[in-house]
Amino acid sequence: MGLIDLVFEHPKVGKKLKKSASKLMDKDMLDIWAADVGLGICPDEAYSALKPDKKMYMVKLDTWKNNMLSQFKKKKAPSEKIAGTICKKMEECLKKMKDDMKSNLERKAAEEARLKVINEFFDTVLTGDTSKIDECIKANAFLLNEPHPQKGNATALIFATRNKALGGVKHLIELKCDVNKQDNFNWTAMNWANEEEDDEKMKEVIKALTDAGCEANDDDEDDDDSDDDFNLAQAVAETIS
Repeated sequence: MGLIDLVFEHPKVGKKLKKSASKLMDKDMLDIWAADVGLGICPDEAYSALKPDKKMYMVKLDTWKNNMLSQFKKKKAPSEKIAGTICKKMEECLKKMKDDMKSNLERKAAEEARLKVINEFFDTVLTGDTSKIDECIKANAFLLNEPHPQKGNATALIFATRNKALGGVKHLIELKCDVNKQDNFNWTAMNWANEEEDDEKMKEVIKALTDAGCEANDDDEDDDDSDDDFNLAQAVAETIS
């Protein structure tokens, strides 16, 4: 049942709308209607406590109902034409809200699905299982040079280098990944490798990167102001690895 039906089929109103306009609709009927159209609603107090991402999908119930009811609380009852126009506008607004919520939910679901695929690929690279890496790339070719949004936009090669995953590094190079692609710190895989150049495992990684033509990015504007005893990029990487 739509809002127009609720208005014109109200038992106290009838088609001639002879009763007071305030009788056209009550808050209970608005609750029922909101549920029918799938509108996410909650009390004002509960709404205020919600986080911003949750508020996107909710409506402040008491405020919304008062706003809707105020359309009818006039000294003179509106005609069927006026009431119908108001109801139509309300339905159009709610349809847009519902469409927007659906669109946002679909976009969020797509982003989460994509992130899941990226995470699975990065984990697979660390294992060095070439057949599984190939399967991932075959299913989603974009993964080869895809920056990870939760790991400083590091590519799989950079991620494998930071974790000294030699097998993964070599196979990604064989698959013709972009060895000089940079992350949010403007660092390539070689920059990260050079941070632990004395480590035996990392020496092998450095050799593989060097043979593939990977170069460290020396264009670091903050070199003069950096503290040699503390590397922010390294600290962040260790935290999110």
